Order: sequence, then structure tokens, then C-alpha cells
Amino acid sequence: MGPGIKRSYAEGFRLLKEVIRHNNNSGGVTVGIFGSKGSGKTTFLLTLANKIGCYNPYVQDSDDVEFETIIWRGRDADYWTWFDKRRVTLFIHRDDLETIEFKNDLLQKLDADILPTIKTYTSIKSLYASLVKGGINVVYEPRNYKITPNIKKMVQKRGITGDDLFKTDEVDPVIFWFEFMYWLVKNKSLDFMTIIFDEADELFPTSPAGARWHLNLWAKDVIKDLRKRNITLIIAAHAYTDIDGRIMPKLQYKIYMKGSVTPNTSLVSRQAPLMLQQGIFYIERDAWGLARFDKIQEQPRVLVMFGNDDNGGDDEPDEVPPDDTPPDDGDDDDDDIGSDGIDEPAAEEKTSRPKKTGAIKGIPPELIKVDPTGKLVIDLTNLNLSDDDVRVEMAPPKKPKKPTSPHKKVNRKVNNTKSRKTKRDYGGN
Repeated sequence: MGPGIKRSYAEGFRLLKEVIRHNNNSGGVTVGIFGSKGSGKTTFLLTLANKIGCYNPYVQDSDDVEFETIIWRGRDADYWTWFDKRRVTLFIHRDDLETIEFKNDLLQKLDADILPTIKTYTSIKSLYASLVKGGINVVYEPRNYKITPNIKKMVQKRGITGDDLFKTDEVDPVIFWFEFMYWLVKNKSLDFMTIIFDEADELFPTSPAGARWHLNLWAKDVIKDLRKRNITLIIAAHAYTDIDGRIMPKLQYKIYMKGSVTPNTSLVSRQAPLMLQQGIFYIERDAWGLARFDKIQEQPRVLVMFGNDDNGGDDEPDEVPPDDTPPDDGDDDDDDIGSDGIDEPAAEEKTSRPKKTGAIKGIPPELIKVDPTGKLVIDLTNLNLSDDDVRVEMAPPKKPKKPTSPHKKVNRKVNNTKSRKTKRDYGGN
């Protein structure tokens, strides 16, 4: 390893240490991690959650490093099973507790002894009061989240009427995290805390429209104040272009992994991260460097399903729609066919069907007999019928369908019109 590479790794280690060790002087930090699928972003986030530590904020010049309180945003397909179960606590909103299910990749329910401790919350205040200090707190936002007056007030301060912007109280549940961060800035103690968002483009999408545009603007101002309250924010996405451009300048540290490119303002060459090996990354702030992390032992992934996410929470498959054709019970007297998409014959064209008595309408029953061979015969010698009664109208026979050719039929339009040559074709005037 040449001296240039050694210096790059030394600088990278210095910057990485600033990300994972927090004290009162530095406060919290904001970090963005970018890399293509399979580059190791999620593995690195899991590593950071296990490694991040802080010095006691209540002891001046403390040398004791302790585990920092981690807030991990739970997702439908998640990896908190890779953590030490003793450090993990799941937080579910009380209204979602009855509908939540935990399954593996084979859609089999996880046994209760595999799951970590589960707690419920009803509000941000109750959630904060229940957080496990020094633990990994996996929080699932409410599935049905309603805009609170606090958020409307924040938006109204920017000159937008809340009633015009929010047509309904129910919004994207991820907005819960905006209010959560805002509440922490206003109410949290000096204790250090790290919030980790994987797939952060779900929270801070590029070019949001409507209410999200104004909410992202508000979130940008909230993120700016996190550091002062000893709160670290770490977000991850496939590319920096997936994140709202107003959020990017608020990220102090940027980490580029395999398959990513850097913005024009970066200290790292734009295409340098593309061919990195998995587990190696560039990191920059006031300088840039290289760093690496080790692969951790893989564990089964967990699938989290709420309510109607999987057939309404019912293990039984969806029922097959019933056949619209009624069963043939031999009684066709009262068949009523609606006119929805079906051509119903005019009233005068309707004909009656035979009754269950076995008699044919218009012929007295006494004329219908059965001969010795068992055949049904009608004695017409004693029946007086007019010409109209005995006239039978036969429907025209249906043409048999032509067999369908397995080859695609191509209609070619042949133009048999003879071409006419003019004087111009022969060079004439």
C-alpha cells in the first residue's frame, strides 16, 4: 500500500470516528450514505447502529464511552433480526398492534420466542418516555397518521393556508417522522440519540408536490437544528439525486459506496466510487478519505405485515367468485334475467316454457299418450288447430366457426392500380 493510499485511509478513519463518537463539543452529526443495490448500505447501517457511542453528556471531560440510544425506522422488509436481540425493542402504535404480523421470507409466522420485546405508544411523548436508553429502538410509524395542529402551524408560517394545502387530516404516514424530529428538538434532554433512515427517499423524495414540498422545506429547517440537541441523523439512499436537493446541503458527512457517483461540489472525483469493492467507501466533509467495514453474520430477514397487507390478515386464500350461472334445478318458470349487458327480448317475443306437469301449452293433456314402446305420442286427430297454430318458424342455422390458424394473420393491402407515367417521368415538360 503506497503512502497516498495510507494517507487516504488515515483521513477516512478520522472522519469515520467523528461519525461514530459523539461528545458535547461536537454535538450530533448528519450523514448521507449513497450506493447502488448490493453495495452494502444496509450492512453498514447495521454496523453503525452497533458501534455508535457517546461520552456522558452530564460529566465534563468524561472518558467513558457508552452505547448511544438508537432510533431505527422499521420497514416492511427489515433486518433488525441481525442485531443482538437483547438490545432491540420494537415500538408499535397501539392502533396497529392487533393487526401486525411478523413473518420470514417463506411467509411463515415467527415464533414469539424469536421476537424481541414489543412496546406500544399512543403519541410522540409516550414513545419518547418508553425509549430504551442505550438500546436499539425499532419504531414503526402509525399506519394511519393524521396531520396535527403543530404541523399545520409550521406550514402556515410560510405563507400557505393549511386548510387549502391539507384537504384531509390523513397524510403519508412517513410525515410522522417530521413531527417526531421537531418534538425532539423542542423537548429532548441532553442525552445523545441517533436516528437512522434506510431508503430515505421515502421521506425526502426529489421534487415532491403539494403538501410534501412544504413539509420537506420544514423538515430541512428541523434537520439543521438536530446537531444542537445532540441528535445524529443518518440517511441512506441509492443515489444523492434521490434525495430532495434542499436536504443535501444539511448533510455534514457524505459517504459514497460502490455504484454511486458524487455531485459536482464533492471533493471526491465524480466516478471514483463506481468501481469500489464492497465494504470500502469514500467519506468526505472538510477533507476526504477511504474507510472500510467488515461483513457481519447474516440472519433471516423479517417481513412485517399490517392489516390488509396480506389478504386482510387472514391465512385463508381469497374465495373464488361464485359462478353467475344459476344451477339447473329443473324449474325454469321464474327465470328473471336482468338487462345489464344482456339483450333481453321484447315482451311480445317472449315464449312460455313447458310446465312441470309434462303438458305442452296449447295441447290438451288427454291427447298426450305414451305408446307400448315408451315413446311420447300426440293424438292430433281430435285437435282442431288453425294454420297459425301449426306454423313453425325455424331460426337460421349458425355458421360453423372457422378453425383459428396458429399463425398470425397479416392483412396485406395490394394496390392493383397501374402506375401512370407522365411526361415528367420521361423528362418532359
